[in-house]
Amino acid sequence: MAQNPAIIALSLLVVAVAGLNAADKLPKNCGKTTGSTQDPWMVSFSYQASPTSWKHWTTGTVISQRYVLTKGDVPSQQLSVTLKPHGYTRIYLSATSKDFTKSPDGEIALFRLDKNYNFDDYFQPICLPVSLTLQSTWPKQLTSYIKVGDRIEKPSMSEGASSKCSTSPGSDELCMVPKSGTTCADTTGTQLYAPASINGDQHIVLYGLAVTPGCKAGAHVFKKVASHVDWIVDNIKE
Repeated sequence: MAQNPAIIALSLLVVAVAGLNAADKLPKNCGKTTGSTQDPWMVSFSYQASPTSWKHWTTGTVISQRYVLTKGDVPSQQLSVTLKPHGYTRIYLSATSKDFTKSPDGEIALFRLDKNYNFDDYFQPICLPVSLTLQSTWPKQLTSYIKVGDRIEKPSMSEGASSKCSTSPGSDELCMVPKSGTTCADTTGTQLYAPASINGDQHIVLYGLAVTPGCKAGAHVFKKVASHVDWIVDNIKE
């Protein structure tokens, strides 16, 4: 049966408007590194281990003035959120599990800050792979953020054999191996990113998010952010 041209046109208009609204939820000037800090989208989450002490829980990734992306197994204890790129503290606020929205599979979460924060040299969002080009084109070289003891390493990563990963990667996961001899370390909550061209300019794009602890034979598993972009955008509120 032939479809009504008016219905087809209306459907295309709805899709176009929805795409426009989705794009408006994310900052257009994202993924710009600065001279003051090389990781301006890094956030540290800590949980209250006792009435007088706090312990680091995981890292998060700033994607807008109001939202941070992180792993989904949010602890029930009171949390504090601190922006700490290279020791600089800008955001410090209290959080609870109700401030997080978890993905349907429960592996990633969106944290909503208490208010919009203005971007500067110390606070910048990373870009998400929202376009079809970014979702279908894989960079030749990616970088990760790995903490080994008190030392920070940023190794170049390439896709490795799944046998090296502690668990078999799913369809929305990547098994990544450092190109040089980087110490095996817990990367939970950290990013897998690379520069990409967006509207003719170079931006840093978030391609993977580590949500599982530990590693095996130096390999690390990252969730493919492209597989969750629609969910992320749909759950960003004003």
